[in-house]
Amino acid sequence: MFVAYKLLVDKPDKHQIKVGSSLQEAITIIIFADILMSLDNVLAIVAISNGQFLLIMIGIMVSIPIILMASGLIMKAMEQYPSIVYGGTALLAWTAGEMIMKEERVTQLLDILSFPKSIFLLALIFLVLIIGGIRRRNQIT
Repeated sequence: MFVAYKLLVDKPDKHQIKVGSSLQEAITIIIFADILMSLDNVLAIVAISNGQFLLIMIGIMVSIPIILMASGLIMKAMEQYPSIVYGGTALLAWTAGEMIMKEERVTQLLDILSFPKSIFLLALIFLVLIIGGIRRRNQIT
């Protein structure tokens, strides 16, 4: 949920980007950033695929090259079309909500309260979108 929220709220120019003082340090920073982005991506793919190995492998083989090759284009598209950011935020919030609902204690609580799981998931998504959208709008103005 936090990653989805941060996607919506953070602006690219707000990030502090570490610059390497040597070629080796710059390469190390790039490799480390790629590993972190890939790990985050793999976790999302595993959550969405419900543990189906074939879907996980296809997701990894498709998404990692896209991230590595098209990240600049994706950033430009996100700046030009903010709806992409909202769509990505909703997708991440949905994935996080699905992971939350797989926790036994959460499902037990929802069952005790007779609260529909689909409504709970939608509420989480809209909560992230509304709070993040308000913060995003306040940063722009």
